[in-house]
Amino acid sequence: MPRFLALSIACLIALAPAVSVEAADQPAGKATVKKPTTQQLAFFEKKIRPLLVARCYSCHSAKAKAVKGS
Repeated sequence: MPRFLALSIACLIALAPAVSVEAADQPAGKATVKKPTTQQLAFFEKKIRPLLVARCYSCHSAKAKAVKGS
């Protein structure tokens, strides 16, 4: 579980620059989403997606027998 948490945090840190909120220019709750860089996509595909497939999709996907997490 600690490794899962560490990789989740790493994913958030790696993808964080892709989302920015410009509060001065937009109403509250509106976010501007920037296109991820090639490096960010490569990191996600290599490190994060396999982890999600191995540990999350069995319960948290549309194909799960009993969907968890709404």
